[in-house]
Amino acid sequence: MLILAHTDKFKTEINPAFGNAINVVEPLQDGGSQIYYCGIIYEHRAKAHLGRNVPDASGMAYDDFIKAMAEYEKVLESQSEGIQDVILRWNTCARIINENPNLIPFEQAREVEFTDAYE
Repeated sequence: MLILAHTDKFKTEINPAFGNAINVVEPLQDGGSQIYYCGIIYEHRAKAHLGRNVPDASGMAYDDFIKAMAEYEKVLESQSEGIQDVILRWNTCARIINENPNLIPFEQAREVEFTDAYE
């Protein structure tokens, strides 16, 4: 619950809420839980970036969705039971990326914005 409380703050402030959420995950004893909740944090931060109208937001969102998916994949590789939620979360990230053609890697987004600024 505390992790989700911190990620809910992403809508208004990504920092320090992101660091606070990570700090809650670090002491968890179960490595699978640590990885899973890190994925959730990245996913929620990506969704927060999606809603922001600032330079580089689409690139940051894309990169965070990819980080979340990588964390979910680690969970899938390490566990065989109770992974339905992990699969659904991975699929949600993939669907959002596929439905938003403006989501491109951060470095590529920066190149596009730089080029657009000088045209």
